[in-house]
Amino acid sequence: MIIAIRENIRSYQSNYTELLRATLKGRNVIDSLIKRRRESFPSLKSHAATYDRFRNLAAEIRNRYGKIVLNKDDFQTIKGRRAPCLVVSPLLRETAILTNATKVLASTSETVAEIIHESSFCQGDLRYRTDLKNGKAVVRGEDGQSPLHVSSIAHELGHCLYERSLPVGTSPDILKSEQNAYACEWTWTREILTKRHLRAFQSYWHKKVMLDYFFFLKESDELGILNFDDFCDTSSDFFYSPYLFFRETYFTAIHYQFIYAYSALWSSLPTENTSLPFPKHAAR
Repeated sequence: MIIAIRENIRSYQSNYTELLRATLKGRNVIDSLIKRRRESFPSLKSHAATYDRFRNLAAEIRNRYGKIVLNKDDFQTIKGRRAPCLVVSPLLRETAILTNATKVLASTSETVAEIIHESSFCQGDLRYRTDLKNGKAVVRGEDGQSPLHVSSIAHELGHCLYERSLPVGTSPDILKSEQNAYACEWTWTREILTKRHLRAFQSYWHKKVMLDYFFFLKESDELGILNFDDFCDTSSDFFYSPYLFFRETYFTAIHYQFIYAYSALWSSLPTENTSLPFPKHAAR
């Protein structure tokens, strides 16, 4: 059950630049957003079955990951960037495949090819997302030949594949949709890239998973499920910086960090996801 915090959504989307600029200058202006999050928690705890489900998910995630493995050098600190923003290896931005990501990914199945054909890709549109077109899930973003193009489009295709499989008018299970997105991103990107780019992608993926885990621990602590301090270096102010907490879903919804962390865990388990179709190789 996702609990949307409507006031936070409005504040975050309409004042994003000002909020980020003030945060980077050290002003703790995000306190009001966090306060509204915490005011929403009692409504979640009143749903005992959902709360128990989160406890079970938390135990599974915690047992897999343990301590947070991140440090300040893993993040970009350039003003004006969406925060938190992980450092990306130049290898992930360079040309790595012989043709555009959409063409390679379209080779996985007729369904994927159909989704790509009905989707819209625009140069410079780096806000990858799943949208609706004529009642069908489609991808929006930028096409290209880098590992980041491959992984970003593969992720959104995972959402589309799951959501198109549902009966018309059915609301998707957010956890299952996100699981499918992570699985497609992890599995297809590793299948397409050569060893040189694959090593860079796997390193980035690990940090991305740790970032999801960080937010999961923060939300678990607020919900009274886990103690955040038990899983990080409490001697470092880095883990308590307002900058790190500047993630849209963290401010605007309750329990979405469980969704991300569990989906990342599920996607990389070796015995899962064996039914995914594989793209034809197109590495340089």
